[in-house]
Amino acid sequence: MSPVNKRVYVVERVEAAKSLWSIGLKGLAWPNGSEDLRMARFQAVKGKEVMVLPANNQAGREHAKSVLAALATLQPPPAVKVVELPRVPDGGDVLDWINGHGDAAEPAELRRQLETLADQAEALKLSSNETTRRVCTVRLSDAASRPVEWLWPGRIPSGKVTLLSGDPGLGKSYLTLSMAAHVSRGSVWPDRAAAPSLGTVILFSAEDDVEDTIRPRLELMGADLSAIVAVNGVRCADGGRREFNLVDDLDPLKDLLREHPNSRLLVVDPISAYCGRTESHKNAEVRAMLAPLATLAAEHGVAIVAVTHLSKGVGGKAVYRSSGSLAFAAAARAVWHVGRDRDDPTRRLLLPVKMNLSPDPTGMAYRILDGCVVWETEPVAMTADDLLASETDHQPGDPTEREQAGDWLHELLAAGPLPAGDVQKQARDCGFSGATLRRAKKALRVVVKREGFGADGKWHWALPTFIDAHPAHRCSPEDVSTYDENEHLWDPFTEEGQT
Repeated sequence: MSPVNKRVYVVERVEAAKSLWSIGLKGLAWPNGSEDLRMARFQAVKGKEVMVLPANNQAGREHAKSVLAALATLQPPPAVKVVELPRVPDGGDVLDWINGHGDAAEPAELRRQLETLADQAEALKLSSNETTRRVCTVRLSDAASRPVEWLWPGRIPSGKVTLLSGDPGLGKSYLTLSMAAHVSRGSVWPDRAAAPSLGTVILFSAEDDVEDTIRPRLELMGADLSAIVAVNGVRCADGGRREFNLVDDLDPLKDLLREHPNSRLLVVDPISAYCGRTESHKNAEVRAMLAPLATLAAEHGVAIVAVTHLSKGVGGKAVYRSSGSLAFAAAARAVWHVGRDRDDPTRRLLLPVKMNLSPDPTGMAYRILDGCVVWETEPVAMTADDLLASETDHQPGDPTEREQAGDWLHELLAAGPLPAGDVQKQARDCGFSGATLRRAKKALRVVVKREGFGADGKWHWALPTFIDAHPAHRCSPEDVSTYDENEHLWDPFTEEGQT
């Protein structure tokens, strides 16, 4: 038997394995996590040369690693190669590679091309005396010593993750756009710190529209729009588009940073919208998501500013108040809090929560006037803890929790209707209770209407465009929620119908 005939091509999907058999090669499907089938796979590769064909995405590469880890436990371990296929779409595998040649391609020619790729791949050495997981070390005498680099000296470090937290409606998005404008034109920072090097800014904004909100704001701020790139999704292998998330799409993000090697700032606003399947309140999951993001920031020297809301506690230390897991604040090297001056509701305060890389910086104050962030020149001698501690003394004229929720809900729905489930999830992420959200909805007279038909139909919330108060009979008792599938039981335009 020739060496080629002794090869087994390992893939993840059964359909991909069948496609290999159709061109005369031995395909073996090894589904990820198939512990109950592992022994059968071991028998199939015994005495064979194993060619691992990963799918063209992060999940495919992780699957290949799990196969290699399993093969390393065999005695003796088999000869192994990982074969990267050219011209495969994002997320595609060998089935897409075969189909990409068209119906006219002869199986013999496809088999010859794939065998050539296998011949050219580098052989891996798997030893039963080694493990695929090893502790990585560096001797400190061999480590290079270098100073911390800054995007905004003393405030926003380059190559690190910075967290910007605060209640909704305080202009955190304005603040990140102001930073973007400074980087795009290389202008001096508001505290007269040295200007950043000119560079590209990458924006992830889940709450504001590029055309009617982000661009007009940046134009008012004098930004160089040619230096700012907004991300609006991920192109899939089938030509469709989906929302970006930090769990599955770091590889496309790396590609984007390679396309813009002079990137200086990357804004994620808010980070909760890009967590994918990560449970934002679970420390372990959040750390697993943020660690690769921090590594990416360091590799590309880009400052990552992630925006988050506050949980709805009163007082307490600011580092514990960021919405979701404490891991968000723990992973960031710098954390800033945006709050409202309790003596002047139009004045915003940017206050330090933690700074791991320099002495504690001073706070700053600003206002949003005519669509621009206008900074005060004098520093603010206050920390975020000082400001939050004062919340225990509620002053007349301060916004109530319902009023804060109303401001947040109005800002959220200003761009148009949203599915009710999405609004409720975002409200929970921001720390608003269901009862507070219902009161805010009632005060704003939010319109609830169904869009779509059948199983595809969803209830949407929208700001009212007119008021038409018709009396309505209440169809449910006071203590029954009318959320989700029960929303149709009440008239959104009546006082007694809103809960």
